Amino acid sequence: MSHPLPRRLRPVALLAVAPLLLAVAGCGATLDAQTYAPRTAVDSTNATINDIAIRNLRIEPPAGGITLTQGDDAPVSLVVTNTGGEPDQLLSVESPAAQDVALLTGGRPGEFEVPAGGSTQGESSLLLQSLTADLLTGEYVPMTLRFERAGDIEVLVPVATSGRVTRDVFTGEPDSEEGEPALGGPAGGHGSEDEPE
Repeated sequence: MSHPLPRRLRPVALLAVAPLLLAVAGCGATLDAQTYAPRTAVDSTNATINDIAIRNLRIEPPAGGITLTQGDDAPVSLVVTNTGGEPDQLLSVESPAAQDVALLTGGRPGEFEVPAGGSTQGESSLLLQSLTADLLTGEYVPMTLRFERAGDIEVLVPVATSGRVTRDVFTGEPDSEEGEPALGGPAGGHGSEDEPE
């Protein structure tokens, strides 16, 4: 059985609790609770538009240090798979982080084809040309990818913190050594990165 506070102690108890209630009510007031979404550092991102799945999209980290310098070029790696019955093509990529974005096949400028039911694994990549500002590892850069059939998609792409990746290579061929097609590849962001030594 509870005992009510004596009348003379009630105002004191209320005064003691009031600051706590105000602190709790104000917690998060400046974060806009409807839209605030904290981000954790990841080394790649994934996206899907229609029949196109973009996997392990990342800006490669600087060779030394943590900064990609304004004016330099920055390689971007990704794997694009196509679940559709028709081939597709990446027509262009735009980003405010660079003056231009080159589409590379086999390390050279060329058409960025995504075969029907297949993948670009190991064949195609991007190059941010002449960065418009310094980029730090862990930062995110917006990119808009325009596909001929699938359409346009805007993605936030991280500057990777590590150059080491231990993901299996999925070629898209059922008889490959890995035994799985590209579409069976991991869909996660960064779960299989090596742990720092």
